[in-house]
Amino acid sequence: MKTIAVANQKGGVGKTTTALALASDLARKGHTVVLVDLDAQGNLSPALGLKPSPGLYRLLLGLATLDELLVEARPSLWLLPGDSNTAKLKTMLAAESYRETILAKALSEPCLEPPLGLAILDFSALNSESTNQNLTPVTFSFAGWPSV
Repeated sequence: MKTIAVANQKGGVGKTTTALALASDLARKGHTVVLVDLDAQGNLSPALGLKPSPGLYRLLLGLATLDELLVEARPSLWLLPGDSNTAKLKTMLAAESYRETILAKALSEPCLEPPLGLAILDFSALNSESTNQNLTPVTFSFAGWPSV
């Protein structure tokens, strides 16, 4: 299993686009991919023609299992959707011990798509015991330079 985190604290640098393109390409090549939307805006769902829903929120609160929440978006490409409820998780997880392991324990084979600010959930994605690689999309402009 390989886990890839796509993260940058700056908005508008292509995190969602990068995660979706990478996941789609891997799925087309025959790999089974689970794309996890950690963004409170839930933009991966509409990009795949789906409605945002509180999948990640329900998973981390123990309200549903991963199998119940995964949506097959394309052949070999599964989505654990996110929505505005995802933002609540940052506050809820702030007081948890070993919070950086909570996401890793809840997921099996994710390709992670983090939200704009590097906060609790992003820290979990980047520091997960199961994360093998991190991608940091950047813009080629003066405004994007500080995120490098």
